[in-house]
Amino acid sequence: MQINTRLAMVVAAVSVAAVVAGSALAYRQSPKSFGAQAAPLAAPTSPSAQVSKTPTGTPSAPAPVVVPKTPPSATPSIAATPTPSATPSGQAGPVKVSVNLGKLGKGRDPQVPFLIGREVRGGSGWMRKIPGTDTIHQVARLGDDVLAVVQGFDFGLVKIDGSGKSRSTADVSSLVGNDGSAVAYAAVPADGTGGVVYSETAGSVRKLAVPAAARGLEVLRLGSNGSIYYHWKGAEAAPWRLFEWQPGAAAAKQLTTVNSPDQVSLDGAVAISTSDSSPGETTRLCSTVTTLATGKQLWRTCDSVLSGFTPDHSVVIGVGDRAEVGTAARITAQDTATGTVIREWTGAFDSVVAEDDQHLLIVAENATGGTRSAIIRCEINTGSCEAAVGLTSSQLILSGR
Repeated sequence: MQINTRLAMVVAAVSVAAVVAGSALAYRQSPKSFGAQAAPLAAPTSPSAQVSKTPTGTPSAPAPVVVPKTPPSATPSIAATPTPSATPSGQAGPVKVSVNLGKLGKGRDPQVPFLIGREVRGGSGWMRKIPGTDTIHQVARLGDDVLAVVQGFDFGLVKIDGSGKSRSTADVSSLVGNDGSAVAYAAVPADGTGGVVYSETAGSVRKLAVPAAARGLEVLRLGSNGSIYYHWKGAEAAPWRLFEWQPGAAAAKQLTTVNSPDQVSLDGAVAISTSDSSPGETTRLCSTVTTLATGKQLWRTCDSVLSGFTPDHSVVIGVGDRAEVGTAARITAQDTATGTVIREWTGAFDSVVAEDDQHLLIVAENATGGTRSAIIRCEINTGSCEAAVGLTSSQLILSGR
C-alpha cells in the first residue's frame, strides 16, 4: 500500500506534538535519576498566579488555579529550563517520581472520554463501540454520540449516535472536543493540500474552507469561548500559520504573534511552538511558550517537547526522552509562567492529557516487558499516582490535547 502525501504530513504533525500513541520524536537524551516512588493520591493545596490572556493593563476574569508555585523574582529569560534539584517552594514531595505500575492502587475511571479496544468510555455519555476493523486514532464525545478518526486505506471520521447508527465523513484526520457540547475536526484531501474545518454541535454543523495552497491542515483546540484554533503551512518547509475561527463567521482570523505554533491553551492565552535546536546545540526538538495576546516569549526548553496545558493553563505538560520508536521515559509538569519543573514522572509512557487542573492522565506501558498498558492518574501537586484503567492488552487512547 502506498502512503499518500496527507498521511505523511499527519504522521509528522503527530510526531511533533508527542501525544499520539507510538509517535516518534527526533531526539533522545540520557535517562534521569529518580527521586521517589509514586504514592497514593492526596488532597490538593493552595492556588497560584497564571498568565493572563488579556494584554497588560486590561483586567481579566479570574480562573481557578490549584497548582501552587513560587512567583518569579524577575521576568524570565528565554532559555533552556533548568531542572530543580529539590522540590519547588510550596510543593509537596520530591520533584522526580518513579512510576511502578505494579504498585499502584486502583482509582476512579478517567473522567474524559477514552478508548479501550474499540469501546469509547468515560465522559458524560454511555459506552459506544466503534464498528469495523479500521485503525482508530482519536476519539471524542458530542452529547451521547461518539466520534472517532479512523484509518483504513485513507482517513475518515465515523460518528455513532445513541441508537447505534453511524455516519461517515471522508478525509478527516484530526479531531478535538471539549465538555461534550461541541467538537471540531478537519478534512484534508489525499494530496495534503486545502481542506475544510468543521464545527459540530448537537444542533448544527458549520464548515469553513481553507485556501487550496494550505498544507497539513490540523485542528488544535476547541476553545472555552467556542473558538476553533487550527494551523496549516504554506509549504512543506514553511512555519505553521495559526488561525482562530468563531463558528458561523465567514472567515478566520490569523494570529501572527506566535512563530509556528502547534498547540494553544483552552482559553487562548498561551501557545507552544516546537522547533529544531539552535546551531551548536545537540540536535533535538525544543519548545517555546508564548503569550498569544502580546507575542511575549516566556521561556524555552530543549529538555522535553511540550504537548499541552492544564485547562486553566497554569501548567504546561512535557514529554521527554522518547525513543526513535516507542515510549517516552519522562512526563513533566512545568509552571507555564516560569518553566520551573513542578513534577517529573519517570517510566515508560505513551501519551498524556490533562484530566483537570490538578491531574494528568497518562497511558503507561508495563516496564517489565510484554505488550500491556494502563491509564494512570497522577496528581501534579504531590506527584502521587493511581491506576485509572488497569493493565490490558487492548488499545488505549485518551481524548483531549
